[in-house]
Amino acid sequence: MTGDHPSETRAGIADRAWQLAYRAAYAGLRLWWWLARPQTHGALIAIWHDGELLLVRNSYRRALSLPGGFIRRDEEPATAALRELREELALALDLRQLRLAWRGRRVIDHRTDNVLVFEATLAQRPAPRADNREVVWYGWHGARQALAADLAPHVRDYLEHRTGTPPAP
Repeated sequence: MTGDHPSETRAGIADRAWQLAYRAAYAGLRLWWWLARPQTHGALIAIWHDGELLLVRNSYRRALSLPGGFIRRDEEPATAALRELREELALALDLRQLRLAWRGRRVIDHRTDNVLVFEATLAQRPAPRADNREVVWYGWHGARQALAADLAPHVRDYLEHRTGTPPAP
């Protein structure tokens, strides 16, 4: 026995199983996207506090991203972004705190990805809790520090637009 509480051990195993499931699902989606070449629609939230941006790392990708995900059928984009924020980081914001900051389209993983980024600038730094299943890490970065990191393409596009930084070659 390692001294771990049995429920913590079960939780760790469950989290790892979920992470594996997310990786497998993402691999399956990438294969489907390669075959179907679909259009997808996503909504992300850029949460800013004191000049720093909240970034996340998903269990199925290496690049840093923003909280968010796909927009469900008949779901408003801002509502989708807020839903994803609750699911991934246990954070709740009010719709009135969001403003549409960026809209972009890119071919990623053989799909045309249409993404909306909503911004919220908060007076107090929130205390996110990563679900440790889809989101395995989060951290705060200044814009320049974030641009030096490995970012998901749409996040890089948004930050370059926001900061007026010329796109990387």
